[in-house]
Amino acid sequence: MAVIAVTWGLHVAQPAWLLAAVLVVPMWAIARRNLASLNPVRRYAALVLRSLTILILVALLARLVRIDRADQLTVIAVLDRSQSIPTLKPSLDFLAQAIAKKKRTDQLAVVDVAEAAGIAKLAGGDTEIQQRNTTLTGRQSALADGIQMALAIAPPNTAVRIVLSTDGNQNVGDLKEAARTAAVNHIPIDVLPIRYRYDNEVILRRLVVPVQARKGQTVSVRFVLESTVETQGQLRLLVNGEPVDLDPDGPQMTAPVTLRRGTNVQTLSLPMTTSGVHQLEAFFVPDDPNQDKITQNNRASAVTFVAGPGHILIVDADGTAAGQLRQVVAGVDMDVRYQQASQFPDALSGLMDVDAVVLVDASSSALTFQQQQMLARYVTDLGGGLVMVGGPNAFGAGGWNGSPVAEILPVDLDPPQKKQLPKGALVLIMHACEMPQGNYWGKKVAVAAVGVLSRQDLAGILSYAWKDANDWVWPLSEVGDKKAITAAVEQMQMGDMPDLGAHLSGPMTP
Repeated sequence: MAVIAVTWGLHVAQPAWLLAAVLVVPMWAIARRNLASLNPVRRYAALVLRSLTILILVALLARLVRIDRADQLTVIAVLDRSQSIPTLKPSLDFLAQAIAKKKRTDQLAVVDVAEAAGIAKLAGGDTEIQQRNTTLTGRQSALADGIQMALAIAPPNTAVRIVLSTDGNQNVGDLKEAARTAAVNHIPIDVLPIRYRYDNEVILRRLVVPVQARKGQTVSVRFVLESTVETQGQLRLLVNGEPVDLDPDGPQMTAPVTLRRGTNVQTLSLPMTTSGVHQLEAFFVPDDPNQDKITQNNRASAVTFVAGPGHILIVDADGTAAGQLRQVVAGVDMDVRYQQASQFPDALSGLMDVDAVVLVDASSSALTFQQQQMLARYVTDLGGGLVMVGGPNAFGAGGWNGSPVAEILPVDLDPPQKKQLPKGALVLIMHACEMPQGNYWGKKVAVAAVGVLSRQDLAGILSYAWKDANDWVWPLSEVGDKKAITAAVEQMQMGDMPDLGAHLSGPMTP
C-alpha cells in the first residue's frame, strides 16, 4: 500500500485585512491607562484577551485558511486511437521516458479514445501502456469523451494532470467544453501533439445533391474531392445500395476522373426514376493505390427526397367554370384533380399532398372564412401555389377584398380611381340582438361587410340611440382606408329599436 505524504500550509485570501492588526498598539496604550486601577495580573490578562480578540477578527476577515497538500501526482494519458493517425509510437516513447522519471508514489492511468472512450488502465503504480487497442475501430475521434472519462476516473486524494495525445482532428463532441470542465475542477491538460504528413492522399469531402427533387427530373450530383497530388481514379455511386451506371457509353459502371492538387469538383447528371427517400453513397477508387494511403476517407453520403408527379387541385363554385381549364391541363405530366367549392378541405391536412390550388371564377362566399384562412396558411406556411383565374365572380368582383386570400395575392383587388368600377353604397341599420353575444357578432358582421367594399364605395351605419331616426354612427360617405369606419363600429352602442320603419324611411344623409 502506497504511503501518501501530506504537507500543509496557510493561505490568506484577503491579505489587505492584515493591516487591521496594528489596532493592537493603540488598544494597549488606551487600555493601560483605563485599567491602571487593576492589579497587574488582571490588567495584563485583560490586555492579552483583547489583543487575541482583535487578531482573531483580523484572521477571519483576511480569510486565513489551512491548505493540505498531498505529495502524490496522478497522470492520466488520453490517447487518440483514430485511424487518421498513422502511428502512436513517438507519443508512447515520450510518455515512457517521462514515466521513468516519476516518483515512487506517483500513479498513471490510460484512456483510449476513438469513436468512444474506454479505460485502458486505472490509476496505479504500474507504468505499462498497451501499444494497440483492438476494441476500437478508430472510425471517429470523440476527444471530448476521452477528457470526460479521464475526469471520471481521477482519484480525489491526489493531484491530477491530463496528457492528451492527438492530432487535433475531432469530429464528434465538443472538446473545448470538456476542457472548460477540467479547468473548473483545477485539472490542467497538457497536449502532446501528433505530427504527420501524407504526401499522397485523396479525400472525398462531400457529396452534394438537391434536398428535394421530382420523379423524372434529372439532378446534378457534385463530388467534392481534395487531393495532395495529381492522380487519377474512378468515381462510384450507389443509390439505395444499387450501383448507378455513371458511364453509359463505356464498359464500366464507374466514371473516370483526373484530379489536380487541391480541391476538385466533379459534376454528374442523375435521373430520378423512382419516388421516395434515396440514400446516395459515393466512393473514390484510385487507379494507383500508392497515390492514396488511407481509403477510409474515400467515402461520402447524402440523402434526397424524390416526390411523385405534381398534384394540382382545380376548384370552382358550380362545376361549370373549370371545364375548359380541366381539358387543357389534362395532357400534362401531373396529377390533376377537381373539386367544387363545397368539397374544399376544411383542414390544412387536406392540402398536404397538393402542390397548387387553382380557383376558377369562384367568389369569396364559395369558401368559409376558416377555409380562406387555411388557404392563406397553405401558401405562406407550406409553400403551396395558388392561382386565381378571373371571371365575373373572381377578384374584387367576387368579394375577395379584405379577405385573408387577398393579402397573399400578387395583385391589388382595389383598382386605382382612373379604372374604378361604378360606386356602390351600403347602409347598415344596426339593432340590438337579444341572444348570447348578439351585439358582438353584430359588430363582426358590420366590419366584414365594410371590408369587401372598395375605397371609393359609400358606406353608412345607423344605430338607434334612443333619440330619433337620425342616429348615424357613420354618415354615408366614401369608405377610404376603412380604419375610421372600423373604429366607429367597434365603439358603437346598439339600442333596441321600438320601430324599424323610422330608420328605413328616414333621410339617407345625416
